[in-house]
Amino acid sequence: MIYLIGVLLLLGVMFLPQYATRRILQKHAVPRPDFPGTGGEFARHLLERFSVDGVGVEQTNQGDHYDPSQKMVRLSPQYYEGKSLTSVV
Repeated sequence: MIYLIGVLLLLGVMFLPQYATRRILQKHAVPRPDFPGTGGEFARHLLERFSVDGVGVEQTNQGDHYDPSQKMVRLSPQYYEGKSLTSVV
């Protein structure tokens, strides 16, 4: 019985944060017309605002990431073109 409780606790610790994060991101993925720009524009704005020279922003289908070898921030289409809270976070 103690092993069953331990396994259930372990599964909860492993999967509950992932579930909660996905749920919150889905909740805030709704397009908002009051946002002045897209996620890609916001990324460029931050790079300019903090004087990060030589780093670009582009759209990719390989997931959101920074490529240090090419100095490129790559965003998935939903975040690059999106005007939701998840696009700018």
